[in-house]
Amino acid sequence: MSFRLTLTACVMFMIGLLAALLIVVQVLTLDLVTEDAATSTMDATSRSTVSSLQLQVEMLSRMSRSLAFTPAIMNSSDPGDASPTAGLIRGNLAQWPALDSIYVGYDNGYWLQVQRLDGLKGVQRERVGGPADAVYATTITQWAGGEELPTTRIFLDKDGNRIGQIEIPPRGYDARERNWYMNARKAGHLITSAPYLSFNLGVPMLTFSVPFDGKAHGVVGLDLKLDNYSRSAPIMKFGKNGYLLIFDDQGVDRASKLRCAVRTGVRGYGRSATSQHH
Repeated sequence: MSFRLTLTACVMFMIGLLAALLIVVQVLTLDLVTEDAATSTMDATSRSTVSSLQLQVEMLSRMSRSLAFTPAIMNSSDPGDASPTAGLIRGNLAQWPALDSIYVGYDNGYWLQVQRLDGLKGVQRERVGGPADAVYATTITQWAGGEELPTTRIFLDKDGNRIGQIEIPPRGYDARERNWYMNARKAGHLITSAPYLSFNLGVPMLTFSVPFDGKAHGVVGLDLKLDNYSRSAPIMKFGKNGYLLIFDDQGVDRASKLRCAVRTGVRGYGRSATSQHH
């Protein structure tokens, strides 16, 4: 009897050990499969996201070049808020929800910006001011005799109708001394900035700037908000705890505090870093 009990115990022990080994093998196999699946998913997401962002960057590069060659921009060095230049900029801005603003800086210090407001909330929106239902803001800064004049900001509804205006005291803003202007004039061609944190809005951006020379001389600039892009691109979301980060072509993390960005090496990112903007 004692022998049978011992034999039975040994058999049960072997069965238990075999079962435990099988469980361990299954767990390890599942972990490997899960890791492979996660890696494949991340790789696919990264490739798709990079492709999408590269396409958008290329299209915006073409838009900025096209704007720099339009007579409305090249032939007037002081376009008003109701000018063909302002209308042209607003029309192009309306086509790209991820764009924050389009602007023109001239060599006489005149600066005209049309900014989208419908995507701004909280502190960002408060910084711009104006009526709560404004969809666009046209900002004009002028210099005369070496002195900066008060900045005018006009607020428009979705149809382009004026619904408000404020005056901003001189703040020392000279487009001719900003990186986006100086780098483009120096290079003589399109400049795409490295991703940077916007000084006013506190969000990551890319700036496209193109010089122009007609009757007037200056630079056209476009600001692409990367946080808007990440929110509007479902492919960039990777689970509740997933993070994708932006790196430039030097391997520098330009948006480490932001979720749903993209690890990419879009051509031109490292050409001219901009630390602060408008």
